[in-house]
Amino acid sequence: EDSEPEDEAPSQLAEAKTTAELRPEAIHVDGTERLSNQAILEVFMAKALPQVNSIEHISKTEVVCVFNSAADARKALASVQEGFDDCEDDAEDPTERQHLKKKPGLWRAQNGMLKFRAATVADAKAKASRFRAQASEEVQRLRINGDPAEVQKAKTLVLNFLEEFRGGRHGMMQAQIRRGVESLEESLQVPADKVGRLIGKGGENIKKMEADSG
Repeated sequence: EDSEPEDEAPSQLAEAKTTAELRPEAIHVDGTERLSNQAILEVFMAKALPQVNSIEHISKTEVVCVFNSAADARKALASVQEGFDDCEDDAEDPTERQHLKKKPGLWRAQNGMLKFRAATVADAKAKASRFRAQASEEVQRLRINGDPAEVQKAKTLVLNFLEEFRGGRHGMMQAQIRRGVESLEESLQVPADKVGRLIGKGGENIKKMEADSG
């Protein structure tokens, strides 16, 4: 006896849940590069679907559309996965054609360029660790002694040199200051691979900084 075919939707949801926990109130959309939020919203508006509450951009080509409830998200996902044949199509009227061109999101959806699925908790923008490499950078200490005004000038010159070497970033430098009655001592931690360039050939950079700072 032949059994009735099982509903594919529950099995797809179960399979997705085994790999990552679902976000029941959200839909993942792929293929959204260079689309504005308004263009993405128009995809759902064209089918008179529940309102999208917010749009999370997780990469240049992916977004997560968050709805007010899981029921709204399920309804929207089922509808967009059925296709967009029920939406306005290329019309022979030039005015209608021009109107469609102004909706790039809907045009992509009609041409199968947008992919929709249930969103998961894994669909999140990766957090950048901009300073991770710099944090473990080997450093050496540079000590500047002398009159406070001269030390400040020398420090500025050193920082300017380092900024030049690093393309505008001082990096992980720390300063320690010791003050005497008429003198100042300041220490800077300088990346080890920049020390040679800071000193210069035959100490020319150091000599120049000494001359410039007095």
